Amino acid sequence: MPTVPLQSGQREMEKEFMPSLSIIIVTWNSEEFIEKCLKSVFDTRGSTDLEVIVIDNASQDTTTKIIEKFKPEVRLISNQANLGYAKANNQGIEVSKGDYVLLLNPDVELKEGDVVYVPESIF
Repeated sequence: MPTVPLQSGQREMEKEFMPSLSIIIVTWNSEEFIEKCLKSVFDTRGSTDLEVIVIDNASQDTTTKIIEKFKPEVRLISNQANLGYAKANNQGIEVSKGDYVLLLNPDVELKEGDVVYVPESIF
């Protein structure tokens, strides 16, 4: 883990990488859409530090095999049963590390400029 210097006189402290944005995608038999969705996320991220977490609700098709092709950039959590959309999103949010969270459906294809990181300085 990289070290982050603290203010003068303080010890250096190790800090885990924290992305600006966590993208949570819930899938269930989404083989028709998920590859295009993930490709669009990575093709349009620009300089945004992000993590992508996919929660699969026990798909019976090739959804998880498609997602595996995007590892290690995608974290896959495979449920043994379909826990529903809300619970699966909560699973993803619980393990996310980003300052902001985007819940994205697997049939969405992002275009350039759809997700733009806004610096905290404007708040």
